[in-house]
Amino acid sequence: MFRVECKGDTLTVVLYDRPVIRHSGDLPFVSVAEADEDDIHPEKRSKLRGRVPLTNAEYDETRSVIRMSGGNYSMHLQLSMEGENLVVTPQRSSVGINRVVFSFPTSAGGCVYGCGSRGDSLNLRGNVVPIWVRDHTAKKISKSFWPWGKPSVSELSRVAQPTFVTDSQMFAHVDTESYSQMDFRHARRNRIEVWGIPKRVVIGAAADNDRLMRRISDLLGRQPALPDWCYGTIVSVSGGIGRMAEMLEHMLVAKADISAIVLGDWTGGVETPGGYQAFWDWTWNQTLYPRLDEIVAELRNRGVRVLGCVKPNFAMEGLLFAEASTKGYLIRRGDGSNYVSDMGGFMAGHLDLTNSEAVAWFENIINENIIRLGFSGYIADMGAFVPEDAALSSGESPAGVHNRWPNLWADLNSNAIKNSVRPKDLISLISYGYSGITGKTPVVTGDSSAESQAFEGGAALTSILSMSYSGVGICEYAASRSVRIQDSARADEHFLRRVEFAAFLPVMRIEDTAISGEFDREDELLAHVARMSRIHTALKPYIKNCAKTYYESGFPVVIPMSMMYPGEKSMRRISDQYLLGSELLVAPVFAPGVKERRVVFPVGSWINLWTGKEYPQGESSVPAPVGKPAVFFRREGKHSALFINMDK
Repeated sequence: MFRVECKGDTLTVVLYDRPVIRHSGDLPFVSVAEADEDDIHPEKRSKLRGRVPLTNAEYDETRSVIRMSGGNYSMHLQLSMEGENLVVTPQRSSVGINRVVFSFPTSAGGCVYGCGSRGDSLNLRGNVVPIWVRDHTAKKISKSFWPWGKPSVSELSRVAQPTFVTDSQMFAHVDTESYSQMDFRHARRNRIEVWGIPKRVVIGAAADNDRLMRRISDLLGRQPALPDWCYGTIVSVSGGIGRMAEMLEHMLVAKADISAIVLGDWTGGVETPGGYQAFWDWTWNQTLYPRLDEIVAELRNRGVRVLGCVKPNFAMEGLLFAEASTKGYLIRRGDGSNYVSDMGGFMAGHLDLTNSEAVAWFENIINENIIRLGFSGYIADMGAFVPEDAALSSGESPAGVHNRWPNLWADLNSNAIKNSVRPKDLISLISYGYSGITGKTPVVTGDSSAESQAFEGGAALTSILSMSYSGVGICEYAASRSVRIQDSARADEHFLRRVEFAAFLPVMRIEDTAISGEFDREDELLAHVARMSRIHTALKPYIKNCAKTYYESGFPVVIPMSMMYPGEKSMRRISDQYLLGSELLVAPVFAPGVKERRVVFPVGSWINLWTGKEYPQGESSVPAPVGKPAVFFRREGKHSALFINMDK
């Protein structure tokens, strides 16, 4: 329960003996402002009429309401408990307020985490974090908007989460779909600025991270359970039925363990200036993939599932574009015409996810064209693209629905699977999301950008660890060959390291395309993928046990060092190593030419998975050659016998 303490001009709200709100005249809990621009979009510079701190605060104990005022503005905040969390609900407020800043007490130098899939920094102290789902127009964001400088692409999020977590086992979550930004630059305050009035702010605190993550996942939702076949290696392939058969034969000869293949171009393909691309008409292309329905059934009997790909977009030359256009299911322009975009060498229209009839129509398309074909699921991509000048069926502005858009796409896919003939055996892999995405997909994909700096800089891991603090329990990273590295030897080593990283995640996925390079035609790369796939399969009992812990308690499978060992100061700022469950320590290599690396070992004794050498608590330089990454198991763990025989 909470209690409110008032002394002079200071008001403190205490939750489980932890001060979570502290208001005073010089450090007010709430400041407000008016902006000239009602349309909330980060590309639009809105002129504020001045930020006004609400310096006066009175607590009405009979109604549990804090009455705040300052200048010509006022706001009433209702305090209540929801489960074990404190909820602050704005009630009445002055007309015109459309910017609200909440300030929370923090200790100087304390670490702060979360906010979604952050690729630039795990510890967000010193940063201003925009909460805005990154889409393919991110690079067009105007420098003139950002008050603290234009963020890089890595500073924007595929999965945006308006929630931060502190190293003092406290979290704050703002319930809003509007653009918001979190400011962690100040020694005494963590601030959330919302471009609108949020529905509520939820604050949680706990004695330890186990209970804290349970409360976060109870609030945001836990992911649905993975089907058993997902705990293997998933490989993407394109090029037609012959290429698929060739890849499977190569993998079979190399003794790889494959649980599923993803057909990236099951709908056909087109040549574009950027290379070969799938044809965005979500129907089976029987010319490129003859007998696919029979082959899918045959492969399933051999233990290999087949998945497809789908996007809420339609190539103009396709049958579905024509049908969606006729029925009025596409996003339109202000003049009523279809909104079509150049998607990299071809024009496409976009499903209006605010149109319930359009959503129901596409759910049926997925069931008829994908699931009834025998596919065991699909990658649901491009879920964050909504043109900022579009006219939507609901009448909402694109900016107002922008953060919710990927969740609308996730809802569509979740409902399509729930209403299918075999809902418990199917998955959709989601790339984009906002608050609540965890309850809609069993797997959230990491940042699989083929740009070398995204991997070599450790952004892929940092992104996953940030998602772990944001309530994501099951994730994956698609390992592919970088098309931007010209040196073939460096590109190959880069790919080998990506595969190693993918092998020590809950779900292992390899991307193999004509653009990124067909690894199975090169003996060294094929052998490496095959061996790592066998290691990942050998980990299945352990990973399933870790997933069970997440489903029951909300504690993620990929665990930041700071989350598992909050009492060890040396762990608080580590973002280049992690725990897979509580018994495996993984320290990936992100750059070519590296054969050893520094590892910080927490309390206990840790045994090298490959050499058997034991390391005590502390910092050590360890071998990390290609094929034997720096992975260690805890000697005191329950699965030691499994790990000892891992690579035999």
